[in-house]
Amino acid sequence: MGPSGCGKTTLLRSIAGFIKVDSGRICFDGRDVTGLPPQERDTAMVFQNYALWPHMTVFDNVAYGLKLKKVPASEVRRRVMGALELVEMVDILGVEGIESRKPPELSGGQQQRVALARALVVQPKVLLLDEPLSNLDAKVRQRVRVEIRRLQKRVRITTIHVTHDQEEALSIADSVVVMDKGKVIQVGSPQEIYRRPQSAFVAEFLGSSNVLTGQLCRADQTVSVGGIKLSCATAAEGKATVVFRADEARLAGEEAQVQGNVVVFQGDVEETLFVGSAFRHFVKIGTELVMVDSPESSPLRRVKVVVPREKVQIYPLEG
Repeated sequence: MGPSGCGKTTLLRSIAGFIKVDSGRICFDGRDVTGLPPQERDTAMVFQNYALWPHMTVFDNVAYGLKLKKVPASEVRRRVMGALELVEMVDILGVEGIESRKPPELSGGQQQRVALARALVVQPKVLLLDEPLSNLDAKVRQRVRVEIRRLQKRVRITTIHVTHDQEEALSIADSVVVMDKGKVIQVGSPQEIYRRPQSAFVAEFLGSSNVLTGQLCRADQTVSVGGIKLSCATAAEGKATVVFRADEARLAGEEAQVQGNVVVFQGDVEETLFVGSAFRHFVKIGTELVMVDSPESSPLRRVKVVVPREKVQIYPLEG
């Protein structure tokens, strides 16, 4: 995952063989496929726009890859129906509906299932998903996300899923690769990526994060930010990036006594928005505006923003 333009789709298309790489190797289970054309790589891709043929029926769309491989007709029917059952299209439309309907007659979620069935029916070694849920509305996207995860575990096909949606990536992945500007920034489990980001970019990209600019002092190994000093084991001078998440902070009254190993900023509440699961308070700290998520709205104007020290990440320079 990563922001738009970071190279996710280029990497995916290189794995599929649609783009010739300038250097390096692409291996599937130790087998070097770098020089092989797409049709010899045993991959299947689900595109962002599904790429279904509108003039062909659902059945013929799914069967297309098998017919190219000259699979016998009786085998084609068995495998197509099996793939459609796997993605639960038979339950949705029935056998007769599958035979007769065409993609324009289907909803976005149904078209996405057909595209998945077309990819799975050829039994690829690697399944490539290029933002397949981006065209679905939020409620359908959440449901299909669960179904893709369950389906992948059932068929046990290595799957590479490209997305810029962090919730989507963290909820379905076994391993996450964060990219930016054509480079891999961090690789790890979803929990590791979220809880232990290795750079300011990853910390800022994941979650609703506050990013403050601080000043490193090598003499006393501190970073000054928001009018306070934080200890920071560093041999560097110059700028630092200080990051903490909105849901890891809390508000307290200006006169409240705060104890424990915490960082305390003081500021004024500028705005409060209801975002569904919480009230998001925007607090002006010096020249910076930080977010604090709370279960309840706060009547306070002048506040303390309290953050557990272990939740405050400090990154000398970028990375």
